[in-house]
Amino acid sequence: VDAEKIRNIIPGINNDGLLGGTYSPEDGSSSPLLAIHAFYRKSKEFGAEYNFNEEVIDITTKNKKITGVKTNKAEYKTHLFLFYQFRG
Repeated sequence: VDAEKIRNIIPGINNDGLLGGTYSPEDGSSSPLLAIHAFYRKSKEFGAEYNFNEEVIDITTKNKKITGVKTNKAEYKTHLFLFYQFRG
């Protein structure tokens, strides 16, 4: 679609240099920030625990599966781990 159509579909879009784009009214979209917050809230409802600002020092395994994690603050043992590292 041309730039004018894009401006009608997305009011307030920065149109500097905008030539056009594609539009699929059947496709969906979401905000990454809202989505990750929703995942966080829902996972806590199911019992997930989050530990921020901890450095992983050691990972223990058994039969090629992670069974524990030692950080600079604590030691954790569970059947499921999710690691996330952010470098800003």
